Amino acid sequence: MYVVPKGLQLTLAIIKPHVVKAPHALQGVNKAILDHGFTVVASKTISLSENQAASFYIEHKDRFFYQRLVNFMASGPVEVKILAKEDAIKEWRQLLGPTKVFRTIFSDPESLRGAYGLTDTRNAPRICFKMPDVGHFLIGLSGGAAVAVTAVCIPFVTPALRRVCLPYVPATTQQLANVRAALQAPWPGAQGQVQRRLVDLGSGDGRVVELGASLGVESLGVELNPWLVAYSRARALRMARPRPRYLRTDLFRFSLAPFSDVVVFGVEQMMEELERKMRAELVSGARVVACRFPLPNWTPLAEFGSGVDTVWLYKVKS
Repeated sequence: MYVVPKGLQLTLAIIKPHVVKAPHALQGVNKAILDHGFTVVASKTISLSENQAASFYIEHKDRFFYQRLVNFMASGPVEVKILAKEDAIKEWRQLLGPTKVFRTIFSDPESLRGAYGLTDTRNAPRICFKMPDVGHFLIGLSGGAAVAVTAVCIPFVTPALRRVCLPYVPATTQQLANVRAALQAPWPGAQGQVQRRLVDLGSGDGRVVELGASLGVESLGVELNPWLVAYSRARALRMARPRPRYLRTDLFRFSLAPFSDVVVFGVEQMMEELERKMRAELVSGARVVACRFPLPNWTPLAEFGSGVDTVWLYKVKS
């Protein structure tokens, strides 16, 4: 039985300079993060310029502590982490503790600020963000400069620049229900207990791959966007074994030969080329589930749903 964490979130943690400069303190913070059940999706040590720090903390510009905070954040390296956990934002706030360090030392000494904070400015890690703000933070690091926009936006923008534009559009609940029905449909010619292997081409946030795993099928997601691959892998860590797997690669350069089941949320302009690829690589009798757009030259065995939620089920012929 696979249990998918419905409340899994990504959040941003920034470990401040005074902690990064003290190895024992940094080790303690990192241990606390893992001990409290967070998964570290990504981690990097960086140095902020004063302009970058000023841009990031611009919301506090009119506060008395603004310049002091900017100077401090630019005084040495910080460690930036993307963390994943169910209700990560709420859990990270609780682990941090209140911002008033001198009060927190007595009221919540086990919190990160109670244990490692020195003053209200040097109060260990930075408060958390929702996932969209992770991108905003990275952009803010360079005050909106092109290099930061590139780092954050390229995985989501470049689909429009490729020969075939395949943007990330999350599946609806009804689409997932229709995919489930297609994957569970009786299969003509099936004999005995055949080992099924599923691949989702353009796996996005990983929910289709998780669905395949929940049906007891060995499941792999293929996705080019590194942020979506990282997010999906973080979700998979919270699932029972055997977990779904994810591979960052171009779906047209990936061999379909080992798979009995293929799911694709495609766009109209790619479906004919994908037809040829599947005909050349898939074994006779393989199951193909096409979502949003049908395969133009194949006759479906069945259709599930209607409108934009329609799913078409095909059987590869020899």
